[in-house]
Amino acid sequence: MIQTITFTGASDSTNPQDLIDISEKYPFVEWGILVPTYKIGRFPSKEWLENLVKVTKDTSVRLSGHFCEPWVEHLLIDGNYINDIKKELGTEVFNAFKRIQINFHGIEYTGYSTSFEKMMADHKDKEFILQADGVNNWISTQVKAPNASILVDKSSGAGIFNNVWPSFNKKKFGYAGGLNIETLPIAMKTWIKTARDIPWIDIESGIMEEEDGNFSIPRVTEVIEYMNPYIFKGMVDG
Repeated sequence: MIQTITFTGASDSTNPQDLIDISEKYPFVEWGILVPTYKIGRFPSKEWLENLVKVTKDTSVRLSGHFCEPWVEHLLIDGNYINDIKKELGTEVFNAFKRIQINFHGIEYTGYSTSFEKMMADHKDKEFILQADGVNNWISTQVKAPNASILVDKSSGAGIFNNVWPSFNKKKFGYAGGLNIETLPIAMKTWIKTARDIPWIDIESGIMEEEDGNFSIPRVTEVIEYMNPYIFKGMVDG
């Protein structure tokens, strides 16, 4: 009933080979990379990201870029800012992101330009994910780009579980917010009861080490082993 699990927050403390090994065994896994590159916590350094893209180029690894500030505001004002992002990331890194998530993080935005919507429509080869954070749901609802989908995430990366599924004009949407090995059974019980098919779920805080906040491969593996029976084994579609 679930097609993709996105694990977000891999950075410099993560060995890219671990991501390759997991992806080869579990093709439904996607790795969400937080950008811009800062080499702070869950944000990787530019060097680590470039190396990740290089070593995973001819593998089954699936990468998504999760855009945060200050990029988000710049894009909302002028969609052409995507060209500046491409230069900062580099063409190879940008092209490696098959999906791009726009993280609003609970910051209240007052509008967006027509060029923002056009930017998404112009990049037909990518899926753009708009974060429905409870503050900017109106953006997710109004954007009409055919390759735009929605991530229900009132937690905005804070790890707060909220098992709520609103409707967004029948747009494709996934769920994030407080998912971890303890809350997943609660979520699955609800989703199974409603017979809901879920294109993807995104887990970030729930797979970080408590001691140092680093991305935890053991926690990722624990979640995969629990969720594997619930994965739709047909065509993987993030």
